[in-house]
Amino acid sequence: MNNLLVQPKANLPIVTLLLLLFCFSAKAIPNEGKLAVDFREKSSIKGSVKQGLNIERIQIRHSRSAITLDKNLTSDNSYILASDYSRGQNTVADIIQQTAGISLNGQGGLFQSYNIRGFSRARIKTEVNGIPIISDRRAGNAISFLPAALINGVDIKKGPSSTLYGSDAIGGVVSISTINFNDALISLEFKPQEDAVQFLANLANDNLTATFLQRKANNSQSVKADINGSKVVNTQYQQQVSSLAGQYRWQSIDIQASTLFSQGKDIGKSSAEFPYSKITLYPNDEHWLSKIQFSKDDWQLSFYHHMQNWQSDIQRLDSENSNLFERENITHYKSDTLGSLGLFIWDSMIFGAEWIGRRNIDISEQEFDGAGELVWKKDKVRANEDTLALFVQQAWQFKNFALNAGARYDWQQVKQNLTEDILTDSTLYTDKVSDDFLSLSVNTQYIINSQTQLAFTFANAFRFPSVSELFFSGETPRGNTQGNSALAPEESLGYQVDIKYHFYPTLSLLLNGYYYQISNYIERYQLTTNTGFRSYRNSSEVILQGFELSTHWQVNSSLSSQLSYQKQLARDKNKNTLDDALPEMLKWQVSWFPEHPWLANISIENKLTYQFEKTTFGDAEQALPSALVWHSTINYQLNSQQNLILSLTNITNKAYRASADEDAALQPERTISLKWQWQFN
Repeated sequence: MNNLLVQPKANLPIVTLLLLLFCFSAKAIPNEGKLAVDFREKSSIKGSVKQGLNIERIQIRHSRSAITLDKNLTSDNSYILASDYSRGQNTVADIIQQTAGISLNGQGGLFQSYNIRGFSRARIKTEVNGIPIISDRRAGNAISFLPAALINGVDIKKGPSSTLYGSDAIGGVVSISTINFNDALISLEFKPQEDAVQFLANLANDNLTATFLQRKANNSQSVKADINGSKVVNTQYQQQVSSLAGQYRWQSIDIQASTLFSQGKDIGKSSAEFPYSKITLYPNDEHWLSKIQFSKDDWQLSFYHHMQNWQSDIQRLDSENSNLFERENITHYKSDTLGSLGLFIWDSMIFGAEWIGRRNIDISEQEFDGAGELVWKKDKVRANEDTLALFVQQAWQFKNFALNAGARYDWQQVKQNLTEDILTDSTLYTDKVSDDFLSLSVNTQYIINSQTQLAFTFANAFRFPSVSELFFSGETPRGNTQGNSALAPEESLGYQVDIKYHFYPTLSLLLNGYYYQISNYIERYQLTTNTGFRSYRNSSEVILQGFELSTHWQVNSSLSSQLSYQKQLARDKNKNTLDDALPEMLKWQVSWFPEHPWLANISIENKLTYQFEKTTFGDAEQALPSALVWHSTINYQLNSQQNLILSLTNITNKAYRASADEDAALQPERTISLKWQWQFN
């Protein structure tokens, strides 16, 4: 492998210095007051009902609304606790895919991305501890730098409204929290099939938590060989993550600060072209996130920073001899995202202002021939981006009827100053794109009776083109992609109807029906003049429509069941199916806490997914057969402090692909992982 571009490290963020200063002063935040209820919610440990325990835990929520999730008028929003998902999962996508209306897209591995109601890639806003993650990856945010073991909870916002979140939230928001002031623990996890090992240590008290995680794995194996005779799946990785967070009170102001650093090495990019025609590896993947937040009863102010610095290495192999490569392309990406968010709450009205500034967005490439000689070296993107927004949201309550209306104005500017060729030092040129948008939303809810609730949502939403879609022209793991600076923002009109019905106190049903009309839809297409090149264009109109049906049944104190079904049509004006259209799918989750004395220390969770045959698909996709996939987790409590967790994924050893992507590899074979955890507070 050739030497990669070496970039200087970022300076220590100011937020980190402030955090260390606060560690030596200030009192812990008491769990009282309006803001403590709005932004930190209490819950019980799963399974504590059968033991008669009432253990209080604080869940950190990075909501932009003073309305708690239970009171939110878009009733299909969901919050997933860390205890609610299988510990055998590796990625954020693995965790949230069990939710109705969500599926996987992309090629797999740590870079597995996700899809909400047919919206994918840059159409889903992803946040980590309230910090927006903007990576410019064409496949969308995979949050590969964040191990699933560090996730404390995931807030998922579906529905057509993006008035609180702006661009990139046209398809929804995935808000992840890693901060956990409850658990001091040490854990070890092993996966024999991949020679994978993971070590996690977390120290915590009422106002400070520190975490260190290290993990590595070799490539996995698929159930059967591909057409080239290979069963190897390019999923290897090495990764270490450390984080520090604190919450304090100073002069009646609540202060929360956090910093997280993640460094990955030799991360494999899963692809059906591996290992015969193309090998994609990310030799380096660094992310540093920091945030500080100040709040009182009626206001909140936060500042954040995300530094990212990564490289991709794409080796294209000789078509006749896969032991030789024809050429090698190395891409280096770095950027700094800075931002601030202010919220003011007056009675039942929220006022907000937001600034997101992206600095030093730098994408450069090096091309080498088969002999390892440098052919060229170019800057592809060198840009800055600014987004300014103002928003307001008002809620009204009239007996059994509630109304929530919101508006948001966004202005964005992207400016690029680019040297055409680093080696020849050709003339510098400037390209600038700016735009603005006003989005509105109306949510209503009507309580018909004690059993039935009805909700309706109408909103327009938008998405500005990403920097890569506008300006990047170069090599990607999929091939050469050319940007288009003339792209217009996507605009969406969305309608949603929710019906929630309680058959009994222990059995409920939720039906969500939705319809989105999207104009200026940005699609990637293959240039007819050169089949190896792709670019972007606006499609005049796209329709996404479908429904989700979910049931929750608490059978008794030890057994619960959740069943959901999703179906969607996603087409352009010519009735062609879109890439990443939501597959028809049935999902079933069963949790069992046996009450028998011999089994009192065991809990079992099963997750089954049935994906119906997919025969209609987009231009960059393939047909998929039907597949039944089964994952299971068995938790055995050794004593009051120690647990053994056995996780089994793909129990039936099914040969299947997680998405219809044309380059998606077969998923790994049946995998067993064993985890030991010692919780000592």
